[in-house]
Amino acid sequence: MSEKKVIPPKTDEQYAASYNPKIARRFLEFLWPYRWRYALGFSFMLIESAAVVGGPYLVGEAIDNGIAAGDVVALRNAVLLYLLLVSMQWVTIYLRVNIMARAGQSGSVADGLDAAWREIESAGGSRPETDLSDDLLRRQFDRAEREAAAQAKLDQLKKKMGK
Repeated sequence: MSEKKVIPPKTDEQYAASYNPKIARRFLEFLWPYRWRYALGFSFMLIESAAVVGGPYLVGEAIDNGIAAGDVVALRNAVLLYLLLVSMQWVTIYLRVNIMARAGQSGSVADGLDAAWREIESAGGSRPETDLSDDLLRRQFDRAEREAAAQAKLDQLKKKMGK
């Protein structure tokens, strides 16, 4: 009987050993021109977090001071504040996602990829040419191949079942 070798999980020191401050600084260089977008996105994230934490508090207030105490005004105020909080949370999520997506797609990520390709080209490399029609044909061929394989499996199962 063979024993399986148990691999222990990585410790914090092992994860920290792979951190390279030079890489982090280079990454921050790409983000720097878009710092205000990322700061705005981060502030929306803080507002969302406060709204998430505030929801259960308002429910507790509605139950304790509204329903249990029989105070309709306190219950109404808690419900209205809760609805305002949920609306604020939805708006901040929407804004944050759109800001971060635009910053990532048209900003820092795209600039980072362009800079990386420029470095590769300056070192003598070249960007791979992509032929969209060739890629599309390859995908269609792969799909046809998968469908044929699935049909063959289905035929085998039908044969085993005697149909």
